[in-house]
Amino acid sequence: MASTIHYDKIILGGGAAGCMAALAAAKAGMTVCIVEQKEMILKKLLLTGNGRCNITNTHLTKEAYNPEGNDYAMGIIEKFSPSKLMEWLEHTGLSLKDRDGYIYPYSNQAASVRDHLVSLLANQKVAIYLHSKILDGKKNAKGKYELHITTGEGEYCLIAPHLVLATGLLSHPKTGSDGSVFPLLEKLSLPLKKVLPALTSVECEEEYVKNLSGVRTEGCIKYGTVQMYESMGEIQFTEYGLSGIPMFQISRYVVQDVEAKAQLKKQTNGDLRILVDLWPKVSLEEGVAFLQQKKKTMEEGFMSNYHAEQFFDGIVPKKVTNTILGLCRLKKSTPVESLQDKDFEGFVRQLKNLSFTVSGYRGYDFCQVCQGGVPTDALVWGTMECKDHPGLYVVGELVDVDGICGGYNLQWAFASGMIAGSKKVQEG
Repeated sequence: MASTIHYDKIILGGGAAGCMAALAAAKAGMTVCIVEQKEMILKKLLLTGNGRCNITNTHLTKEAYNPEGNDYAMGIIEKFSPSKLMEWLEHTGLSLKDRDGYIYPYSNQAASVRDHLVSLLANQKVAIYLHSKILDGKKNAKGKYELHITTGEGEYCLIAPHLVLATGLLSHPKTGSDGSVFPLLEKLSLPLKKVLPALTSVECEEEYVKNLSGVRTEGCIKYGTVQMYESMGEIQFTEYGLSGIPMFQISRYVVQDVEAKAQLKKQTNGDLRILVDLWPKVSLEEGVAFLQQKKKTMEEGFMSNYHAEQFFDGIVPKKVTNTILGLCRLKKSTPVESLQDKDFEGFVRQLKNLSFTVSGYRGYDFCQVCQGGVPTDALVWGTMECKDHPGLYVVGELVDVDGICGGYNLQWAFASGMIAGSKKVQEG
């Protein structure tokens, strides 16, 4: 028989948003518990920032978030801004460092943030149910929320006037965000916008993708079917396509177009193409002039034994040089003295307009965050509370708010959790 336990707030999901909601509720004097299906809380947090945990960003603007949700997001973040989050973390004992506005734990270890939050939860005596599976969830006749769960220690019926949904969507499902909350959302009649990966890598068709695999180099990625999106930074070439922060930043739009094209059974106007500029700070004319001057300088020195591969190498990595030479139909063994201005123009033009045909994208196991979720217009402005369900809150990635790389998604998680957790029961 299930043990019945009453709380002021139940937090479903032990990620960053859920833990912040629990801490805020406990600080406000409420009894609170976290229900987590994995063996530990904050498992996904350990993956953030490549294990370093980019907590927030002091240069935050609404443009960092998806257009559908950024107004609502900013309404929440204005109440718990990056500066307030940093102050809260430092006042509770976590040392931070600022790298040009990107805020990290002083240790550069995501584990430091996790350990800090776990310690705070223990200090506030927040009950945590691990290895939890939801057997049933509902709003009872008294207007309270009931969660029937089973854990390794038994079955429980948890009852509270406030329920905070903080499960995330589908990114990195092995950490707990596996969509198991979706049936509960449906039972509670909550709308759910189609969930797709965001901040993910893109798969490409070209054979030369494999030749570039392993290369990391500065560049600018450009993509757009209606509106052009650009992102600059270190691009990573993989055996399947394009990765790295510049690709992540605009991948949500690529994913949307791939899905739209699939629904139309590929009856669209042409392929989806990504352009990569691997000499972004130099114009075509400047690049050609640079190569002309380089050849002239070499002619004044010693270049009788030099060939095209050596001449172009050093501007970009050798794998890129050889790929561009192949696309320009220039042999690697072409003597430098045989290179003409048209060869320089062709090389620079190709280097600045390397084209890739999109064949797909990396799925939920690889994306850093998802797009979609509960629409913000289903929530009361500035509270995270559901309009049609008093006492029910949705926070973090489960809401249709997703940001670019740079600490913006964690800021959203912490801010939305803080606002939802702070609201006292008597206010609902």
